[in-house]
Amino acid sequence: MYTAIFTYLNHICRRGTAPVKLLYEPKDCRCRAPTVWSIYLHGKKQAYRRNGVKEYIVWQVLEKKLSWFYLEQGEYLELLADDAGVMRSRVFPGLWLAASELLAGNMQAVLTTLQVGLQSAEYAAFVKQLSA
Repeated sequence: MYTAIFTYLNHICRRGTAPVKLLYEPKDCRCRAPTVWSIYLHGKKQAYRRNGVKEYIVWQVLEKKLSWFYLEQGEYLELLADDAGVMRSRVFPGLWLAASELLAGNMQAVLTTLQVGLQSAEYAAFVKQLSA
């Protein structure tokens, strides 16, 4: 998971299309794979809301569940996978995650899905916006 996120961010930066702050912006996206996931589903959620974190992901390893939340009008809603089983970031266009493949340990499929997202029109528009 972390590899996919960093691959995405590094891809943007390698192309010279992202401001450096994108790699360090704490309000845009947080990814965690905690042992005690309930903290991230309850207590941390309030802290993230207070600090304006727009998206965050909780990987409940033992439960084999991945939850992706996005902030809308002050409340976190769960981001659901599309019909193909892909979760698509609302903050970082082109950041696509094949959650079921991740949970199954099929990292090749996870990376393939990420690459498809990086080749999408929404990602191209995002890169263009960053370089403007």
